[in-house]
Amino acid sequence: MQRLGVLPASLSAPVAKDADLATPAGRRGAVTYLQQKFGTTVAVLVSAPDQVAPGKSVLGEIYDGMSGELLSSVSAAIPFFSPGDAAGREASLGKALTELAGKTKSAVDLLPWYAKVVAIDGDRIYVNAGSEAGVVIGQQLRLHRPGKVVPGLGYALGDRNGTLEITGLVGTNGAYGVVKEGKGIQTDDLVALE
Repeated sequence: MQRLGVLPASLSAPVAKDADLATPAGRRGAVTYLQQKFGTTVAVLVSAPDQVAPGKSVLGEIYDGMSGELLSSVSAAIPFFSPGDAAGREASLGKALTELAGKTKSAVDLLPWYAKVVAIDGDRIYVNAGSEAGVVIGQQLRLHRPGKVVPGLGYALGDRNGTLEITGLVGTNGAYGVVKEGKGIQTDDLVALE
């Protein structure tokens, strides 16, 4: 499953404009907004120091989208560059961001994958994950009731209530399928990998 993506500036600009990202509560609020609006299950907020200088660090905070909980932080130090060397400064910042991206991917790869049931139309169950998330036709996904936030850990899935077989894709960010086992499936139930 593909798990990392970048929210386009056209979508992230309203979040940044309306959220106080300088506070933990503001960052949690921004992450839960992204989950509600776009179905984001993991969000990574990246920050750099006000003054880019050798030895200072860029920081990536990894949040659970369902709970808004900070799950992990990663950082990368900015390598040495000569003062006044604009090209060296940009290259050093680029190296730090590349290292940060690798550390972020390693941390996110350890997180469980899940998506949400967003609509039900007869026998069709629609979920907010599609080909961009690695979902393929014929894939079996576990259905779960909504879970709960476990403070300090993140979001825990609820009880298993069935299996969904993917029978079609909707755009790049959606799919639909039929229930192979289970009943009483509702919107806001979750799907996870078998």
